[in-house]
Formats: sequence, structure tokens, C-alpha cells
Amino acid sequence: ERLIVAKDFTFAGPWTPQRSAADWGIIVLNYAFSVRPVPVKPMKSGQLRQHARPDSFLQIGYGMDRPYLPSIVRNCQVEAGSDEKVFIYHCLTNSGYSGSPFLAEVDGALSLVGIASSANKKERFGIACSATQFAGPLAELMQALEVKK
Repeated sequence: ERLIVAKDFTFAGPWTPQRSAADWGIIVLNYAFSVRPVPVKPMKSGQLRQHARPDSFLQIGYGMDRPYLPSIVRNCQVEAGSDEKVFIYHCLTNSGYSGSPFLAEVDGALSLVGIASSANKKERFGIACSATQFAGPLAELMQALEVKK
């Protein structure tokens, strides 16, 4: 039906870690799926550090090396970024994994905590857009859709 993109997102100029904070979008479909949605839970730097243990974060993506079969990494190493808007990850950094979700168990439920944005393939780390960036706009959208019902 429509696409909602971060107001600060731009294609202009070289990529920087700050641009990763605005590297998100929401797709509104014409028809609803009959599946339970994955909760979106923003995590601040302190919460990321508390969850930073083996098997806490997982990433799922379709890289160019496996375009028809998802790659799942269950032991992603995640650390706080330069601010609350992004975090650093050590997982899937090959071409094609941008946009892949980062999931963690929060309040007893597997939840979306960020989205892969960019990667330094040589040094094997990436920068993810934190759910702190899109949780608010998503909640507003969901509330507006509920009002329409």
C-alpha cells in the first residue's frame, strides 16, 4: 500500500555510521497477514550490554552467497555504538545482509531490536540501526491502523 522511510535518510554522499541511524523503512501491505507479528523492542546501550552474552542475539538474512536460503547466526556479538541510534555487530557482513533483522529475547519474547545497515567486510563488523529509531513511528502507525478499524 505504501512505504514509510526515515525522514533523515538520504542516498547522497559517502556512507557514514551516522547515516545508519536513518537506514530503516516500514512497508504497509494492502492485506494483513494472519501471523503474529514479532514485537519491536528498542534497547538502549545499557540494555545491550546486559544482554551481551553468548546466544543472546541472532541475525537472519539472505546474503548474495545464499539468496534462496536464509542464513541464521545464533551467537551474534553485539556492542553499543557511538550513540543510542546504532549498535555494532559481529555476524553476517557479506553482501546482501543489509536490512536483516537482529532478534533478542526481551521480556520473555523473541523481539526485533535492530536492522543491519552497513558493514566493514575487511574488519568483519557491521553497524545496525537500533529499534530506538523506528519503534516510535511503527507504534504510531499501528495506533492509526487500529483507529481505522
